[in-house]
Amino acid sequence: MISRIFKYSFAFLIFFLFLYFSYIKVFGAEINLLWKIPILIYAVFLFIANFNGTFPKYFFYGILFSIKNLINVGPISYFLASMMELFKYSVIPLFTEMFRIIYRRKPLKLEGLAKIISVFIILSALPFLLGIVNQPVASDNLEKFGLSNAHIFIGVFLKGHSASISFSSAALMLLIYFNREKDQLTKLFYFLLIALATYVIYKTYVRTGWVIYLAGGFFIYFWGQKFSVIIKRVPLLLVGIGGLAALYLSSPALQLRLTDSNIWKEEQNVETVNLGSGRLKYAETSINYWTDSGVGGIVLGLGIEHARDLMADAVGKRLVAHNGFINIIQNTGLLGVLLFGLFSYYMIKITLNLRKSSLLRLPLNTLMLAYFFTLLFQGAHYIWIQILLSIYLALALLEQEQYKIQNAKLAELEKGKDSDEK
Repeated sequence: MISRIFKYSFAFLIFFLFLYFSYIKVFGAEINLLWKIPILIYAVFLFIANFNGTFPKYFFYGILFSIKNLINVGPISYFLASMMELFKYSVIPLFTEMFRIIYRRKPLKLEGLAKIISVFIILSALPFLLGIVNQPVASDNLEKFGLSNAHIFIGVFLKGHSASISFSSAALMLLIYFNREKDQLTKLFYFLLIALATYVIYKTYVRTGWVIYLAGGFFIYFWGQKFSVIIKRVPLLLVGIGGLAALYLSSPALQLRLTDSNIWKEEQNVETVNLGSGRLKYAETSINYWTDSGVGGIVLGLGIEHARDLMADAVGKRLVAHNGFINIIQNTGLLGVLLFGLFSYYMIKITLNLRKSSLLRLPLNTLMLAYFFTLLFQGAHYIWIQILLSIYLALALLEQEQYKIQNAKLAELEKGKDSDEK
């Protein structure tokens, strides 16, 4: 018991320190960006070494789409930025295959890894909340929301959105295991971590994190349940809604953040184009530039940096559309949309092929929901939600492999019995 505590404590310390100092730049780029590249390269060589002659379809189209990011009508000087997009989009297919190959004979350890990652993400908030360390980089202050000498919580994740989405994803996974856990002490541990994550999500003041957390929580408690179970859980839902309403009403700063206002606005501008920090305006601008880019741009896309240049000309800021699906349309064109659509289809098909009794369906569907919501409302890539999703995709594939092997053995036994009878 003591040795396990020491082992996990040491592992958490490494996890925390690595992320805490990931803002340091090496060769002009933050470690936060660079550390994924050697793992992706390792995953490529691992896949090649274990290649059996066939490509899983989700992997084939995922990698094709990733490579497609290199081909667009943007200036060649932006090739490095396109290469970074390739790395970002290749995380899910490459990490899924890496986990599937490494943990082929020990899937329970892979599921345990997902739990450990979720626990570590949430525990990483404690040193900051307890005042043991300061946040590694400066975060946005909350003065415009009426809170002086206060900043959004970023923890070891360096940005508010990354922190909020990471904590939301981790909390959703622990919520699933909290419902399944039989040991009361472990159940209490999960409950305390979920409560801590909820508080931290609030302190990040990020709306996307709340959308993922609430939608995922609702999905976990009501998806696939019998009507009688849903009725029993309605009171819990009402208590949760009441608690969130009380939090909202008791926090003027949260009200201002969620309504996209601040203390300096004399009146809130609620024009459609200004909703969601101008997201609809950015989306409209992106689509307009894409449709005006000629046949080449429409088919191949503009590339992310060229798209930012055009956005700067239109709104004065080098931004993307803040919607991952529109980013894909603008940056990779119709060809990219086709490839990403096929990748998404075959990724979703993995969960559809699971047996109804599979315990992997709920966490995998929850993470897919969170991933697509992140694309819809934020458009960025957040590594921890990608890693968790990759783990459960790998687990689903391993379960399907095992199920096929069992069916093949049963078929052989049945064949043998038929031969004996004859």
